[in-house]
Amino acid sequence: MNWIKLAAVTSVVLSLIACGGGDENGNVTTAQAQNPQAVCTGSGTPLANPIVYFATMDGVQSASLFVTDADNPSAGSFRLNTPLSPGQAINSYALSPDNRCVIYISDERFNGQFELFSVDIANPGKVARLNPVLTQNKDVTQFTISPDGSQVLYLADQDQNNVNELYLVDINAPGIVTKINSPLVTNGGVSPNDFRFSPDGTKILYTADQRTDGLFELFLVNKSAPGISSAVNPPFASFVTLSTGTKFSPDGNWIGYVADQDNDEVAELYLVNVSDPGVSSKLNPAYTNDQDICTFRFSPDSLNVAYCAIQDTTNTRELYTVSLASPGVSVKLNPTLVDGGNVRSNFRYSTDSSFIIYIADQDIFNIDELYRVSINSPGITEKLSTDFLADGDVSGFEIRADDLAVAYVADQHVDDVSHLYQVDIASPGTSQRLNPSPLDNDHDPFAYNADGTRIFYIADESVAGKTELFHVDVAVPQVSTRLNAVLDADGKVESFKVPQ
Repeated sequence: MNWIKLAAVTSVVLSLIACGGGDENGNVTTAQAQNPQAVCTGSGTPLANPIVYFATMDGVQSASLFVTDADNPSAGSFRLNTPLSPGQAINSYALSPDNRCVIYISDERFNGQFELFSVDIANPGKVARLNPVLTQNKDVTQFTISPDGSQVLYLADQDQNNVNELYLVDINAPGIVTKINSPLVTNGGVSPNDFRFSPDGTKILYTADQRTDGLFELFLVNKSAPGISSAVNPPFASFVTLSTGTKFSPDGNWIGYVADQDNDEVAELYLVNVSDPGVSSKLNPAYTNDQDICTFRFSPDSLNVAYCAIQDTTNTRELYTVSLASPGVSVKLNPTLVDGGNVRSNFRYSTDSSFIIYIADQDIFNIDELYRVSINSPGITEKLSTDFLADGDVSGFEIRADDLAVAYVADQHVDDVSHLYQVDIASPGTSQRLNPSPLDNDHDPFAYNADGTRIFYIADESVAGKTELFHVDVAVPQVSTRLNAVLDADGKVESFKVPQ
């Protein structure tokens, strides 16, 4: 199966990249980092277009968070986090929706104990610890930021060692936290990777074996009534396994989830009205053995769900859509696939909900190409990517915010040599290469900025094997600008966040 089971609450395995060092550009002292009263106000001089990236640079032998202004990269980069000691690390970070601050997890106070911090982008080095003081062997492991950027929901064994629970903290009231989940059964815990705010930020959805040890269910909490949860799903039998990837619809009125709720080891897609938790409708037609859901997405207008599934043909994953008003009545979007072909799981709706972009080896077995299908014209598709040489593949894509173009990564002309391309929706099959040099890896991240005028990406354009951060104006393709500061001999940019 292509869905991830939640068999137990496990330790979150994260890439822990050691951090350390310091420079003369606004870095803070350890004492400042320990001050829980520092807040992320955005009161300093703002950057016009802040880009946050995670890199080794400035002679530092490990990694740190940096910010630069994409509109003025020559002004330099500034370290955001506290200089770290050898062996300390940052293991995850996010840019707040209002682009004022960065939230991150680090063991910068005590080696091996990971806590939650915020740092003001307008005041690099203005760091606050968001969680209260933790006793030994307790850690913050994951977090998500509220839609308005004012609060952080985080997972930690804050009250009891090895028991993960959810806590809420205001970014500008660090150290004052509220437990969100209801009391847990003995040995129960909130699952990692599957908790989130509703689109309006008033509710929280989470997965936990809250009522029965080892049986994971979905729970909903009103933020105004922490600790009082409602089960979203109807009562599960003991065999049921809930998949990761639960979702709110964009309008916040619906919750979707995948589980083998009716047939053991047959994953199906269910819908629950937020106003009526505990009552579910099955969105896909009834499945039997050898059928199951891959993944799903709500349309931006919250009227439909698209999903990939093995539904009509054994061992063949295809793309379907179903109206929320007509559960159980699905429509196949892709045409007949070449023998052995499959639709990949990373499909996307356009922002206006009128079409879907997807990757599939639809025409040639084992050659993944990029396609567009209108929701109103199922089975009629356009191939967006340019024809490939043998063994070429599209490995990822992003739809521009105006729905007029798509950027994608492919080894389109030389096998295993990938570039970034853009194709206009109105001119399918005619793509323009964006970056001047091959990417180091076809899975390196890339992203449009909010208005779609630039693409940001990681590549080893300057020095082979040294990945750095670049952007290119889509109107002036193959002319890139490096955004990061000079890296040390072993330095590289690992990841980045772009304002959206």
